[in-house]
Amino acid sequence: MSDEVEANKAVALKFLNGAVPLEDIYSPDYVHHNEAFYPGLEPGLENFKRALHGGAGGISDHSVQLDHLIGEGDKVVARFTLIATHSGTFQGIPATGRRVSFAATDIYRFEDQRIVEGWAMMDFLSFLQQVGAAPKNV
Repeated sequence: MSDEVEANKAVALKFLNGAVPLEDIYSPDYVHHNEAFYPGLEPGLENFKRALHGGAGGISDHSVQLDHLIGEGDKVVARFTLIATHSGTFQGIPATGRRVSFAATDIYRFEDQRIVEGWAMMDFLSFLQQVGAAPKNV
């Protein structure tokens, strides 16, 4: 595996672990491709930060349990479990105070060891079930 791929994987780990400010690892022109989770999100790191704080602001005390980190070329894929407390309104769902854990997969595209594009998928149904917003037998 190339040194560049290993360096990109290290940057992805920094993001997942919350070890550095987003400005240190993301391009100012970052583009996030997740219309379902952040509808109408315009390109740019500042827009992504606002979406993260608005959309994920109801999740606190979180940690990441990394399952897989795979790099090839200019992309890194992270498969992980997010463990957090539903402490505030999250995606329109009022706080329950419940501890939740759900699977997620992120794909990051890099240029010069900065994340320039991202795709994210999370098991939102599992989250909804854990906070009582969806039936468990779906």
